[in-house]
Amino acid sequence: IPHVKIAKEDEKRKQNRPRFEYALGQLYELQGNNGAAAEAYRRCIKLTPAWDMDFNARLRLSQLVSDQKQAVKDLDRMIRLDKYKEYLDQLYGAKGDILLRKGDTLGALEQYAKAAEESTRMGIDKAAALIKAGDIYFQRREYAKAQPCYADALSIISAETDDYKRLS
Repeated sequence: IPHVKIAKEDEKRKQNRPRFEYALGQLYELQGNNGAAAEAYRRCIKLTPAWDMDFNARLRLSQLVSDQKQAVKDLDRMIRLDKYKEYLDQLYGAKGDILLRKGDTLGALEQYAKAAEESTRMGIDKAAALIKAGDIYFQRREYAKAQPCYADALSIISAETDDYKRLS
């Protein structure tokens, strides 16, 4: 973190400054310092980064803020925007994660189902939502509902993935 802070101060190119803030946010998250991570993501967004970094910073920020109602509102706002249509799986998955932390498993399951349904890229984000839904069903001993989630996720992830053996 100290090295990234030094590099950030020395950076002359305006387009590279948001990258340092985003990297700081990631590093703070790894340390478990969610408050500092959220501030770094806010600074990144204020610096108007490239589209993909802006999206990821907003997504990470929504998962870090303590006001979960506001986080859900922010995600709902992003879901309504046309520029994020390709990433609905990530947005619904993040919304499901927030609801799951609140203890609303039914709401989380609904969001994970929407994430899988709205996925256009059929990638790891869809698989993550399916795995989380499958895990909830499995914990609730609803094995008939967990199995299709796991089967669909297995068709997406590679054999080298950590969860592959557990799911199969």
